[in-house]
Amino acid sequence: MLTRRAFNLSLLISVLTGWVSKKEGVRQAYVPLFDFCIAGGYYHALAEVRDDLRPGVRLELVREPGNPYDANAIAVYWQGRRVGYVPREANPEVARMMDEGRPARAVVIGSVTPEDEEDIPEGLRFTDFWAGDPVLRLEVVRTKA
Repeated sequence: MLTRRAFNLSLLISVLTGWVSKKEGVRQAYVPLFDFCIAGGYYHALAEVRDDLRPGVRLELVREPGNPYDANAIAVYWQGRRVGYVPREANPEVARMMDEGRPARAVVIGSVTPEDEEDIPEGLRFTDFWAGDPVLRLEVVRTKA
């Protein structure tokens, strides 16, 4: 005979098991695409939050197809503040993926050192950056195989 307590316990276990499996189904695997420094950061809030952008911090990427300067624009946000953009030279393919519904994000992986600044030839810089600026890794959700 099934007691009320045993019934409630089995109901609770089935609900929790279903909740956990649903949460696991929502989890998405991200894969890295490339590393970059934020473009246009000093026109936005980068200088104000730069010290808070430490390795491991995740930033939100938001498509701006109506941007008057770049139809492929992807803004970088942290805590609701726009801190700059993905560099124009790097954004067309990512913009296409985001437009197709593929989630993307950026994760801080380090910061520019004075040596980094000196070692990169001007012709290979896609954006202006200074020692102390965050280096981000752009990641997108892995496609199903």
